[in-house]
Amino acid sequence: LCENNIVLCKSAAEKIDELKDNNMSCQKELLEAQKDQINSVQKTVKTELKTWSDVVKKNCNQNQTTQVNATKKSVKEVIKKVNEEDRRACNVMVYGVEEGAEDEKADGIGDLMGQLSNSMDCAVIGSSSVDIYRIGKKEPGKTRPIRWEFKSRGDAQFLLHHARKLKNTEQFSEVYLAPDRTKEQRLAHNKLVNKMKEMMATDSSKHFYIRNKEICSYDK
Repeated sequence: LCENNIVLCKSAAEKIDELKDNNMSCQKELLEAQKDQINSVQKTVKTELKTWSDVVKKNCNQNQTTQVNATKKSVKEVIKKVNEEDRRACNVMVYGVEEGAEDEKADGIGDLMGQLSNSMDCAVIGSSSVDIYRIGKKEPGKTRPIRWEFKSRGDAQFLLHHARKLKNTEQFSEVYLAPDRTKEQRLAHNKLVNKMKEMMATDSSKHFYIRNKEICSYDK
């Protein structure tokens, strides 16, 4: 009986050891499976993150390129606008000079503008005149304006400052001078003129005029 118990105990111990080995093996396989699963998840997450990063980077690059191109275009437009305004600031537009024999002569318009400047006591600017010519397409019954170009904006401003003297002359009383404005400047000026007309209609006790892009007035 004792021997049988010893054999039984040995058998039980062997069985326990086998179960322990199987349990350890299962745990090891489970750990390996978990490790593989974690690695797979990490790889998937890494791949997705890389893909997302590439998409974001591509979009950012595209947005940056678009913004840079837009900025370059805006800068070019601003520079072009400033250059045009600077160039026009040296010019004076002359309206109301009827087209006639003077237009057929080589220096006819120039001579006429010389008379005009003399009538305003502005003969001194004659030497700074660069070019004088009519603009626009010639049409029957239409009087084209004259563009008078000067070397500097100071000369143009000097002539414009004395433009009011034309009203007191016999030959040029119906002629008026104006700055050579860009399209945007003309639109802004027209708005001011329309607003000034409304103010004149509601208040007859004042004289209204435009100076430095603002409507000014003084009592009559």
